Amino acid sequence: MSLIRLLSVTAIALLATLSSCSTAPKAANRAEFMRAADATKLEFLSEVNGLEEQIAASAGVIVFPGIGEWGSIFAGGRFGRAVFARPDGEQIGWASIQSGSVGLGAGVRRFQMLVVLRDEATVERFMENRLAGDAGVAAVVGDTGGSTATAFRDGVAVYQTAGSGLLAAARVNLSWIKYEPLEMPAPEAL
Repeated sequence: MSLIRLLSVTAIALLATLSSCSTAPKAANRAEFMRAADATKLEFLSEVNGLEEQIAASAGVIVFPGIGEWGSIFAGGRFGRAVFARPDGEQIGWASIQSGSVGLGAGVRRFQMLVVLRDEATVERFMENRLAGDAGVAAVVGDTGGSTATAFRDGVAVYQTAGSGLLAAARVNLSWIKYEPLEMPAPEAL
């Protein structure tokens, strides 16, 4: 099998695996997931000066309590689930980040990420899965200590922990972040 064909097969398999992952955590794991998301948000708030005010003035926040990122000789990827909420904490949906890539890289790491959406127009774009472009990441909660709130870029501000492992990223492709609404309650029996 040629190298190009092997890379293509690897990329297709990786993307098929990622696309089969659900955005919302399984019902049995949701309470634990919500506790982890709350703890993640509190961690960011304690480490980023001005973040509390930025969130309070925003239209929404997406909290990823854990994102896994990996790379092998031929391919790599990233996957994580998130809670999507209003600034007051009212949950309005779920989010996920998933991507695959082909190319050289090696390593594994896990990190946390928080995304602030500035206004209703940005929230609407996100809920329609129309966020696009790259967002710069303000790395925080690592060996360097606290940080300061970052400016919005196209209505989005992104923060992530330093994480552990060999991989590093300074940008996030916003189209990788997908929205899923909360499940609709079952209609009442007549």
